[in-house]
Amino acid sequence: MLLLRQLGLVLVLVPLVALAATTIKPKNQKQANLMYCDNHPGKCSDAVDQGRLLIGLGCQKCGTTSLAAYIDNQVNIRKGRKEQHFFDQHLVQFDTSKLSSASGRQSLFQEYMDLWGPMPTRTKWVPFELSPSYMFNRRAPHWMSQVFESKMDDIYFLMILRDPVARAYSGWFQTSPDATAAAYPKYMAEEVAILNECYTESLFINPAKCTSGDEQYKRLRACRDRVSPQNKAWFERAANGMTKSQRHETTESGQSYWMHEGVVLRGVYVDQIQNFLCAGFDPSHMFITTTTEMMENGWKVLKRISKFIGVDFELDELGQKRKKDSRDIHRGSKVADKPKPDPDTQHMLYDFYRPYNEELIHLLKNHPFEVNIEAVEKELFLRDPNQREDGDEDNDDDDDGSS
Repeated sequence: MLLLRQLGLVLVLVPLVALAATTIKPKNQKQANLMYCDNHPGKCSDAVDQGRLLIGLGCQKCGTTSLAAYIDNQVNIRKGRKEQHFFDQHLVQFDTSKLSSASGRQSLFQEYMDLWGPMPTRTKWVPFELSPSYMFNRRAPHWMSQVFESKMDDIYFLMILRDPVARAYSGWFQTSPDATAAAYPKYMAEEVAILNECYTESLFINPAKCTSGDEQYKRLRACRDRVSPQNKAWFERAANGMTKSQRHETTESGQSYWMHEGVVLRGVYVDQIQNFLCAGFDPSHMFITTTTEMMENGWKVLKRISKFIGVDFELDELGQKRKKDSRDIHRGSKVADKPKPDPDTQHMLYDFYRPYNEELIHLLKNHPFEVNIEAVEKELFLRDPNQREDGDEDNDDDDDGSS
């Protein structure tokens, strides 16, 4: 312990060292922290007492695991598990009945903050988690604003955006083991056809007349049933709040809800971000980066995030070594071994996304987001459309789970 004090109490090691002589072996770091702090309450602090909270919103298949790995090296920002999924119904049904009372909302807030458990330090730290479906889920920001009603000024968000066409191809293979390159064109064409008919009347957000996530999904389902009555699996995973335990369920005709979840829809970023503004969150508390920015200089992005959240840029021992050795953290692409995507499908998707990408830039320019707009324009190929990629071999698309 003396050596650890001299080294400034390297937090990841303290509980494990303190418990080394016991007969109980902790199953994970959170349990190790709990056991240590039970015996050393004066040396620990809880997430609920820290003030600011940093929440990563997504997007899925944009390099969120690499982003979280960089943040892991920042000693002043601490995460529990990377993907808490508290607000998106991915792991469990969110108990909306508690939102109707102040005591219920406070209970949900405490439940959420307890996910971190105590940390073996008395210095200030920023609790952090990153669940890639928060951004996509149209109910999540509205639930968040109710749970955080007394803490809105302390909530900070982190988003990483990626070329939506490359993101779609990578995301497709995460939907199901049955998702193949050969089936990709058919599913994308079908989804785009429905979105062209239904998006404006259901998911487009007019900031002068915001609608709840429930209302958005209600309109989407009604339009889907009208224009594609033979396939009611489309978007049902999000609209119906299906959890991971329902992953292998299908419609009566055998259609997979996950393969119809909305791979294309996930890449329409503008209204996903606008949805958080409608829920009452401050755009100046939203940090937006891109997959390319992270790949080119992740340590620089981490330094910007530290300044954004108001903590010193301080790396742990491993982070210092990685930075000194100019070692970036990228998990790499999970579709590098897949066939190149169909060119006609790629062109169709670029045509579909272009107006939404242009609307996104307009939104970013007219609100005080923490963002490098030129980097976003570069990511979306709005500066030079001729530089668009046919494939996805070099991008970092990794994220965990199936969110």
